[in-house]
Amino acid sequence: MTTRMKRDRESGHRMRLLRHWAVGNHQGSQSEFSKRVGLTAKQWNHFERGFPVPRDVAIALVLAFSGLTTDWILMGRDGGLTVRLKHELNEAEKTLPAPRPPRQRVSSS
Repeated sequence: MTTRMKRDRESGHRMRLLRHWAVGNHQGSQSEFSKRVGLTAKQWNHFERGFPVPRDVAIALVLAFSGLTTDWILMGRDGGLTVRLKHELNEAEKTLPAPRPPRQRVSSS
């Protein structure tokens, strides 16, 4: 029996925003960013697509970026973020490019 992981668009958006903010509001590749945080590009791509971020990865991100919290990464709660980081993330979100639309699946009927 296979278990399908449920994707969370909001979580994926936060991970995309985090990368965008961390590379200084210009399009840093997932590959470059993932190396910086000790992950593979495939792993980071899954997180940006909304797959669950494991707690150990969330902790690694908190250690890599000052002011970040596991509550924000895992649940989107921004109450523990510093005022400065909240402001910077809000500013980064304004320049975040729109996500690509999902690929259409072609049915073989």
